[in-house]
Amino acid sequence: MRVFHLYMEGVLCQDELFLLSEDIFTPEKVPEDLIMAFKVLVKNRDVGRKINSVLCKATSELEYAKMIKHSYSYYQWDGFPISLCQGRDALCMSVLNDKFISLP
Repeated sequence: MRVFHLYMEGVLCQDELFLLSEDIFTPEKVPEDLIMAFKVLVKNRDVGRKINSVLCKATSELEYAKMIKHSYSYYQWDGFPISLCQGRDALCMSVLNDKFISLP
């Protein structure tokens, strides 16, 4: 459950989930059809995630009305997902961009 929770939170990708759950889903413990059903379920979820993801949409599909324009190509959009990042120090926090996206 913990591994699946990490996958659902976006900490693990699909391949990492399958790798970490290999010793749980072995043919000796779980029937092969359930293992395949689990993999199909996860793969279908990833396809749905990509279809609905803002990061995979064409720029023409974005809602410009919800963005604040700061310059010719830089916008601030509160709906844009911020990447998870660990290990940033004070300098990184002060100089790296987490607010603006560039849409030429």
